[in-house]
Amino acid sequence: MCLVINTDREPTADELKRIKQRKENEPLEHAKTLSRQSAALKEGSTVSIVYADSPRRFFIRALADDDQYEKIGTTLAEIYAQETPPSPLDSRVAIYEIVSEGAYALQDSNGTWFRVIAKQPPQSGQVLCHFVDVGVCEKFPVAAIRLLPPAVHPVMSIGAMAREVCLEVSEEDSEKFNNKFVDLTFETKEDGVQSPVNLTLSKFDTSTELPIVDLFNSENQSITEILKKPSGIVRLTTPTKSAPVSAAAAASLTCLFDKPATIQPMTVSQMPMSAFPANAIFAAGPTDISLRQLSLDPMPDYMYAKLKEECALPDSQLENAPEFGSFYAAFIDERWERVQCIRASKIDKQAYCVYLLDVGAFQYVRKEAMRRLNSTSPFKRMLMFKCKIGGVKPVTGGEVWSRESHEAVREFFEAACGEPVVVEPSPPGWSQWKQLNAPGVPTCEARLSCCGRDIGDWLIACGLALPINAPIPSPNSQSLLAFVPPPINIVSGRI
Repeated sequence: MCLVINTDREPTADELKRIKQRKENEPLEHAKTLSRQSAALKEGSTVSIVYADSPRRFFIRALADDDQYEKIGTTLAEIYAQETPPSPLDSRVAIYEIVSEGAYALQDSNGTWFRVIAKQPPQSGQVLCHFVDVGVCEKFPVAAIRLLPPAVHPVMSIGAMAREVCLEVSEEDSEKFNNKFVDLTFETKEDGVQSPVNLTLSKFDTSTELPIVDLFNSENQSITEILKKPSGIVRLTTPTKSAPVSAAAAASLTCLFDKPATIQPMTVSQMPMSAFPANAIFAAGPTDISLRQLSLDPMPDYMYAKLKEECALPDSQLENAPEFGSFYAAFIDERWERVQCIRASKIDKQAYCVYLLDVGAFQYVRKEAMRRLNSTSPFKRMLMFKCKIGGVKPVTGGEVWSRESHEAVREFFEAACGEPVVVEPSPPGWSQWKQLNAPGVPTCEARLSCCGRDIGDWLIACGLALPINAPIPSPNSQSLLAFVPPPINIVSGRI
């Protein structure tokens, strides 16, 4: 059956009518199919947790479905790769064609295709989508969404693979068990990346709206029972007397705030030498761009979630002035960030200059917005690295880039809307970042591209840069006297 129609001719009225009917009817029909659960998810099956908010809300998927899950993504990629150039008869959907609670295919920032449900009508060009085989719910641009194949296609032969479930614990206990729950169900690799462990679905009670489950680990121990079992930290102190455990300490037995936290940059030897995808985090200009390897996902999400929970604990409160050079958490731009305290503000005695370890930028923050870090946290590495755009130089010569070039770099990444950046390190490769009061994270000169558009080439097209070996133009050159940047269209790959 032909799923994709590419033609240079004008589509007929009947063809346009059929594709219109597909866009109106199929999403809701497909949603009914995806509301059915995969038959592989049953008591006794091996499962893993694919997404978790807490022990009271998480998603599991059967290990037996993993191959099918990968195959669906590959098949969808093959289908939509044929839709070039665009046609009025292909699977693209306009913003006004999105059906709320309808099922669609979606391509994420890694280029992977998923089956999703559009949970709401589009807002500001984005749609809140629930990934039925993963459990995640996030907003994505309409441009990333396509019609799913017709119902007879194998992609639609299986229901949703991820099932939302809960453990039999109270809401109050759930908050207390959060950290321990993640520790029991995920393992941290040597590089700091967390991955789910295989568990046995020993209980699967679907009599309630949200199924109640229990999971057994490789040692045949119940995760629910382990969570509920009292635990404590054995301290080597004077054995002649003991003090009662406070309520605050009981709530944070897995956290220690009385010792300095240690956080180290990734080493140069850990960085890839060939091209790799990354997320752009912060861009100050052509020579100062912060990125994070895409291969670290979803570990940063878990790190930020744990940091938020730990900063809510009373023991994390900062009672004395922060020590310069030490690591803390700071509430900046509506979320908790790991920071290093640099110095006190010369204007506000209650404010401090800090360096955002996972962003790569300096910021000022007041003491009341700072917290102590959990010294037992498994997240000991800074997540970001620095890049300088390779192969280009300022159009005016020298090493100093113009204000317009700094703004253009920021605008480039903002227009990318979170799409991954391909980093291609240039010789001689990686070294350590050298900036006053900043940690020595890995850095390199590299070609950077997003959605097929090379940022160095784009700066040249804007008249803001020259190829590295090109001669410097005359100071009276027309390109230096007037600059009107071409419009950016990162998604379509053209300017």
